[in-house]
Amino acid sequence: MTAEDIFWSPLRADLVVLSACETGIGKVLEDNDIVGLLRSFYMNGASQAVNTLWPVSDQGVQQFMTVFHEHLHLGSGTAINKAVQASKRAGHPPSVYAAFVLNGYTPYSVAP
Repeated sequence: MTAEDIFWSPLRADLVVLSACETGIGKVLEDNDIVGLLRSFYMNGASQAVNTLWPVSDQGVQQFMTVFHEHLHLGSGTAINKAVQASKRAGHPPSVYAAFVLNGYTPYSVAP
């Protein structure tokens, strides 16, 4: 699936999780605009994305994503923090858990 495929597809999601290698890497155009998978998801309605900035080991990704999804009901920020802490406790090097980035925003509702 390409960035163009994502842009033109009817997919709608608040949170997109991309656990493959280098999913946060985009291409910088002449006008300093950046195109890539993330931009296509944001333009298609996503408000947050978890992505990686460099290659990571399959074992590290599996454990990180398992913990992340187990805690997602607590919010994406808390879930990613829990996954980082679990990855550290498991002895994974920073190159595993630091590769994951949470981007975007969470809309807040104001109580009346």
